[in-house]
Amino acid sequence: MELKVPYDEVTLKKSLGGASAKLEVAGLQEGILERITKTTAQSQAEFNRFVSEFHGIGVSDLVNSPNYEKLKEDYGVHHVSQIHRIYLESGFTDIESWALICVGFDKLDGDLE
Repeated sequence: MELKVPYDEVTLKKSLGGASAKLEVAGLQEGILERITKTTAQSQAEFNRFVSEFHGIGVSDLVNSPNYEKLKEDYGVHHVSQIHRIYLESGFTDIESWALICVGFDKLDGDLE
C-alpha cells in the first residue's frame, strides 16, 4: 500500500520535535500504543479477519476473491485513518499525526528519543 501523506518530508521532520515532546507526557505514549495495537493485526489470519469484517464478507470469500489485493489496500487506507484519528484524539496536530504515522511505517527517518 502506498502511503498518501499530505505533507512533504521536510515539513514532517520539522514537526517531529513537537510530537516527541507530547509523547513524553506521562502515560500518553503507552495509551496511544495500546489503542493502535488494538487496531493492528498481529498475524496474517487476524489481518484477513480485519479486512473481511471491514468489507462485510467472510474470510474465505476474501482470500478467494479476484479483488483480494484491492480489498487489502482499501482496508490499509482505513487502518491508517484509524491511527490518524487516535493521534488527533490524543492531542496531536494533523501534521504531527502524519509525521508519527510515517515514522511508524518507516517512511520517515526520525529519532523520537
